[in-house]
Amino acid sequence: MDKRIFYIFYILSILFLISSFILPYKKFIFVDTDAIMYVISILSLISLFMIISSLKLRWKQINLYSLSFLMVVYILSGWILFGYSDFPLIVIAILLFSAYYIHFLTDIEWKKVRLPAFYITLFIMFYIGGIIQIPLPNNAPIAVDSALSVFTAMGAKVSLLDSGGVFVISKNVVVLMSPWLLLMFVALSSLVAENYYQIISYASGAGNAIGSVVYGLTSAFSCQCESYISLLPALAAVIIDTVLLPVVFLSLFLLIFTYIFVSMYYKKGKHVSLFSSDLEGGYRKLAISFYVTVLCLIPALDSILVGIGYEKNLIFFFVSGMGMVLEGFVLSILLTRFTSFSYKSTFLALLFSLLGLILSFLWYYPNATYFAYYQPAGYGLMSFLQLLAGVFVGLGYSLYKNRYLFLEYITVAYSILPLAIFYLSNVAVYNLWVRFPLEYVTLATLFEWVSMLPLMWFSTHLSLNNIKYSEGSKVIVSTRGEDVRS
Repeated sequence: MDKRIFYIFYILSILFLISSFILPYKKFIFVDTDAIMYVISILSLISLFMIISSLKLRWKQINLYSLSFLMVVYILSGWILFGYSDFPLIVIAILLFSAYYIHFLTDIEWKKVRLPAFYITLFIMFYIGGIIQIPLPNNAPIAVDSALSVFTAMGAKVSLLDSGGVFVISKNVVVLMSPWLLLMFVALSSLVAENYYQIISYASGAGNAIGSVVYGLTSAFSCQCESYISLLPALAAVIIDTVLLPVVFLSLFLLIFTYIFVSMYYKKGKHVSLFSSDLEGGYRKLAISFYVTVLCLIPALDSILVGIGYEKNLIFFFVSGMGMVLEGFVLSILLTRFTSFSYKSTFLALLFSLLGLILSFLWYYPNATYFAYYQPAGYGLMSFLQLLAGVFVGLGYSLYKNRYLFLEYITVAYSILPLAIFYLSNVAVYNLWVRFPLEYVTLATLFEWVSMLPLMWFSTHLSLNNIKYSEGSKVIVSTRGEDVRS
């Protein structure tokens, strides 16, 4: 079929989309006067995505993610209008747009990776960020009100990302939209989807030469890291507006640099010295300096903050526990390096790492948490066992053949628990520790998770950077990461 036909479908879909909201205006769609300017700004942004998606760009990924976002807009519009008299118009619009969208996808590589990553990430951010809520059914008309008016009526403050936004309230769904939310969530979802593609395609290529199972795991853990990073702003937007911008910039920074490193370095056979401790003597000295700094700094900071009473601060309480795990891990690494420890055992590595995880997570059990929080002896015991847990994890790292993959597994494992508790506290509104205020638990687990993200990102790149790199025509794998040369 002629491509021009599909462009006509696209234009017609836009006309039907507009008609489905214009025709019932003031019949069963009512827009508050305070929200009109905000509605115009959001519609202008959506129009910009429509223009971008129709351009013939060198990077088709931009067209792809613009169209994918528009598909969400069409489907969400259908959800809003479902059960109203003009619903058939939006159905026609969705069908016409889908025809154009499916035709466009025929020329896109790795769409089975890119599209699920984009849509799932976007949906989870919308859900966690409270953008989509399901109200009780009623026969009320569709109302559009400014976020400022709604939040003021609820006695709540408008967050930075919600400013300039509107609520669209129908009998099917309540949707909160603002230019900042849409831009941030689409940008993060697009970066995650593209990084999924870059990581999986790169690891798959390496797997053909060296070992597909190992590199399949590497790509899985790496993609998991990307997903966790993208969710951070959505979580932060819910509760801590004051640190939202740094959190957004941290997420964007990590995701953008993942894309740069994988697409411009790893896939072209280049390595990044920062993540190649085996290759650069100077970096090895820097790493040892870092280890020594960690060994000295964490106990010193812990002692100072405990001395001024910060052990009763939940954020410090949980983050300091992770700090002691890091302390033990670094101590174990230094001991094995200085003693030229070279023994390898997968069984012992997994056993020690499991013991380390159990000792670490034991203190999340409410009774153990209360004992450590309220009793000085309990806090001391917790710190010691967290240190021991780090030593066990470090031994597991030293014993495991594929060290970088092991490191990814460990950092992901330590990141999952605070994320799960945050979900219980903020989304499910379930307080694991009933003696602590729910908002404090939410903040503490969020900060603990934030502190883990850079470590998880760094371990991801240690693994990806050492999958393979080229030296002439020879493929070399890091001996520290894999103990294999081919």
